[in-house]
Parts: sequence; structure tokens; C-alpha cells
Amino acid sequence: MKTLFFILIILSSLISKAQEKNKYYVGIEGVSTTKGAFAYPLVGIKFHRTKLQVGLLVGSSFVNKESAIGIKSDFLLFPNIQRDKEFNFHFISSINYFKNSISIGDAETQTNTIQMTFGYGFDYELVKNLSFKSNIGLGSLVEIRKFNFDTNSPKNKWGFAGLISLGVNYRL
Repeated sequence: MKTLFFILIILSSLISKAQEKNKYYVGIEGVSTTKGAFAYPLVGIKFHRTKLQVGLLVGSSFVNKESAIGIKSDFLLFPNIQRDKEFNFHFISSINYFKNSISIGDAETQTNTIQMTFGYGFDYELVKNLSFKSNIGLGSLVEIRKFNFDTNSPKNKWGFAGLISLGVNYRL
């Protein structure tokens, strides 16, 4: 809980700082990953041909339909030099972390998931400073699990990761 509070303070300070310059933006996306469906409010900064954005993942897990919270960070590369055009293609690298717990009776499993994906997408400027964003990616994930009971299941589980995202961004 302290970590979440710390992250919220950082995000709010980034938003207030973003109002000072035009290279910062805020947005919200709907993200569907291999592990669940999430809302992704974000804060970002744009450079010449790249963007860096970070935010919270708030949603539910596909496994047990319970709420999960996490952190997501994206690095976007725009290969076309004219990045201020109406339609912008980009490559994206995302890293996600979220925590989940599954309880059945007295048995409980705590799962920390780290997911890394690489993909592509586009930004489409709807009106000045407001754009629609979409991307898709594939990669891998690792689940670090803690059991409070005896089991033969491995403590670390590697797997396949996929990510689809749709959202809007507003440049400040």
C-alpha cells in the first residue's frame, strides 16, 4: 500500500510538471494482457522520435476475476521523422508488473507477474492535441509464486505474453 501511495505522489507531481511544458501528455488506455483486463491511466513525455510513458494498471485478473493492480511502462519509437502528422506508426516495448492473490479455502497463492512485450501500433490525431492510440505486442512473462501450502508446482513459472491496447492521449 505504501508503494501505491508513493507511485500516486510521483504521478501527480509529473502531471503538475507536465502543465509547464508542451512535450508532456496524459492519457488513458484499456489494456488486455494474457493475465487480465486493465485500465491504464498514464503520464508521458515525448522526445524527437520517441515517447516514454508510465502509469498504473487497475483491473481484474482472468484467473480468478478478482481485482489486481500494477505498474506499466512503455517506450515508443516513431521511425518516421514527421511525427507531427495526423497518422503516426510506432514500435513499442512494454514492461508490466502486477500482483495477484488466489485464495481457495485455507490455501492461498501470492503471484507477482512481470511481463515484457514488443510490438507495433499507431497514433491518430483526432483534433489538435488529442489522439487515438492503438498497439499490439507479444513477449514473455514470469510468475513468481508464493504458496502457503505444500505443492509440486514450480515457484517460478515462465510463459507467453500478449498485449492489446486502445486509448486516447491529450498533449498538454
